[in-house]
Amino acid sequence: WELCHLWLEGSVGLRHGTPFRLTAVGQSELKMSKNFLTRLGELHRGDSLVSNNGQWKAVFQDDGNFVIYGWKAVWASDTAHPLD
Repeated sequence: WELCHLWLEGSVGLRHGTPFRLTAVGQSELKMSKNFLTRLGELHRGDSLVSNNGQWKAVFQDDGNFVIYGWKAVWASDTAHPLD
C-alpha cells in the first residue's frame, strides 16, 4: 500500500484533507479506501476501510460479503450473493 493524500474540497461527506489509500485492482482499475466512515456514510460493493496503522482492512466485497482482513481474513459476514 502507498498512501496518497487527495485534497478534496466541496465534496459531500468528505472533510478537506482526507487521506485515501489507492489500491491497484487487476492491472487497470484503481479503487479507493479510507480510514473512517461518516455517521451517515455508506460502503458500497468494492469499498473498504483501512486502520490507521494499515494492519487491518474491512472490505465490502463485490460478491456482497463484508470481510475484515489482517494478514488473512479474520471475520466474514457470510453474506456473499444474498440476493441470488
